[in-house]
Amino acid sequence: MLCLILTMSIILSSVRSLLFLPVVTLTAPIVISQPIPPYQEHLFGVFNNALISAPKTSLPMVLEGTWVNDKNNSASSKNLAIISINGATADVYHVGQSLNGLATVTEIQSKQVIINHNNQEESLPLPVEQL
Repeated sequence: MLCLILTMSIILSSVRSLLFLPVVTLTAPIVISQPIPPYQEHLFGVFNNALISAPKTSLPMVLEGTWVNDKNNSASSKNLAIISINGATADVYHVGQSLNGLATVTEIQSKQVIINHNNQEESLPLPVEQL
């Protein structure tokens, strides 16, 4: 077996020299990653101050539901909101879209939508029924 390995290496080195191919040695760096301690992980998500900072809107709108595809970016155009305006049939809106000229959607979160109304941020929360 050792003879076969030595013979193969001699043949390969002679073929390389005939073809004038450079010998390339690839090395990969060894990365040692440290595990993240449990107290540094965000087990229940990251606190988002926007949930409490924007006052509730007084516009005649009802948030029927949200679809959050990108939970790390509430301003993502992938997130969708189902909003009813003035009691009309609900429509689907995304970030940057106008709400019948009354306001513009700026963020869509899982439980509320942040809108820009007269250059003021306001929140449109999902309705919560009292038990």
